[in-house]
Amino acid sequence: MFARTESFNKAPPLRSSWPESHTENPRQCYENSGVYNMKMMNWIKRGQPAFSKRAHLINYLIKTKNYKSYLEIGCRSNRNYDRIKATVKVGIDPKSGGTIRKTSDDFFRENDQTFDLIFIDGLHHSQQATKDVDNSLKCLNPGGAIVLHDCNPLTENAQQVPRDGQMTWSGDVWRTAIEIRTRSDVDTAVGDFDHGCGVLLSRPNSSPLVLPKKITQLSYLEFENNRKHWLRLMNAEKILEFIR
Repeated sequence: MFARTESFNKAPPLRSSWPESHTENPRQCYENSGVYNMKMMNWIKRGQPAFSKRAHLINYLIKTKNYKSYLEIGCRSNRNYDRIKATVKVGIDPKSGGTIRKTSDDFFRENDQTFDLIFIDGLHHSQQATKDVDNSLKCLNPGGAIVLHDCNPLTENAQQVPRDGQMTWSGDVWRTAIEIRTRSDVDTAVGDFDHGCGVLLSRPNSSPLVLPKKITQLSYLEFENNRKHWLRLMNAEKILEFIR
């Protein structure tokens, strides 16, 4: 578990060696400075609030791959959405947050836009998560990427579907992450932080997975015993190498 003792809105810490001009807007100076890429990995490791880890991963992709357009599925209170530094941003949520009040199914049914980067954090049921991935791939620009949240549940209880009052709930999105690992046209790995941040790149699969049975037949115990291999879990350093 990662520590959650710091304020959700706390800016990145200032370095004493930075020029005084950086103190006026520390977050902007930090993210626009040359140290951003080098320090992002350390932010993931240092126990910042969970949403800041996914936001920094997304912003790293935007910065290193020069992405301009961003779609977020499942915005809720905008804790992640507001932190994303993309030129064009669209947020989908049927209840709150974002820019469009629709379900992801309704949005994709009517959508004619394409995006460089798509973050999926909607309904944590594998059937819906897989549908969101498939629809996202259809409107992903060449060279684009998808980040899929909640691929690595902390406990068996956290992956139970439907949700039954769990404080921390990832659902069975792990099934979606594993199924994608079997595809030939998507390269996938999961960052071993923030409940599992799957990175899906539109390029040939560099490490195809072969499963012993159908996704729907896999038990949580089987998943637990094969978690690292099936998800292709990577620490922060390795996931950044995978992205490059």
